[in-house]
Amino acid sequence: MKLIAMTVFCVDYYNGADKICLGGNSLNFAVQSLKSRIEQVSVLGCVGNDRYGVMLKKYIADQGLPLAHIYTAQGKTASNKIYIDESGDRYFEPDSWDGGVYQKFRLSKSDWDFVRSHDVIAMPAGDPNLIMALEQKASDNALVVDFLDSRDYGFITEVLKDTSIGFLSGNVRSVEKLVPFSEHHDAAIVVTMGAKGSIAIYKGKRFYTPAEKVDEVIDTTGCGDAYQAAFTASWFCRHDIEAAMKEGSVASAQVLAHFGGV
Repeated sequence: MKLIAMTVFCVDYYNGADKICLGGNSLNFAVQSLKSRIEQVSVLGCVGNDRYGVMLKKYIADQGLPLAHIYTAQGKTASNKIYIDESGDRYFEPDSWDGGVYQKFRLSKSDWDFVRSHDVIAMPAGDPNLIMALEQKASDNALVVDFLDSRDYGFITEVLKDTSIGFLSGNVRSVEKLVPFSEHHDAAIVVTMGAKGSIAIYKGKRFYTPAEKVDEVIDTTGCGDAYQAAFTASWFCRHDIEAAMKEGSVASAQVLAHFGGV
């Protein structure tokens, strides 16, 4: 299987700036995909010409990921200020996200040709290239979308029509909203609920998997990305939704033990 993760690569500042980690949905997803032994993993995105862009490109190369489609633009690398509470759970302030050069990055024709050469395309719903991806992807490309904590179910279900797997950070009410859609569409939909586990919906049926127990939660950043990548690898390999959920839960628990998504 050939997978491409795009296009969010950023630096995470913890509790203001006491700690700095490399991250972003796409970096976290790509690294876990390697751990889940996906045959070929590619990345595509844009970083700034600052020291964080240099750090990200070095880290990506150190993981054995190709740099050919990681572009450098004049400006700041995207960044996120992450705050951790006493339980290890993260939260954000209104000014936490700074999109930097990522916000204006758009794929070229040759980029889309490269994207279409993969079996699986993974990206978050907030990516400014998502709508174009729905138009540009080949009919045999499997699209995997992270809807984060969105509650715009009209948007979610519209995108899910062209999506193979959709992930959402939500709760039981989120599941109830999505079951009717699932009864008439083939997308696998997974609602992750943190310590309460996850519920998958497939062709109208629900499947529940508890969260893995951990001794101590250091940081929840990136645990959803790890779950998604491990689930994706297992789902396309075995097409067993409960086994995929278990793989996702195990990968997610491992990320909880350290700061950062990778």
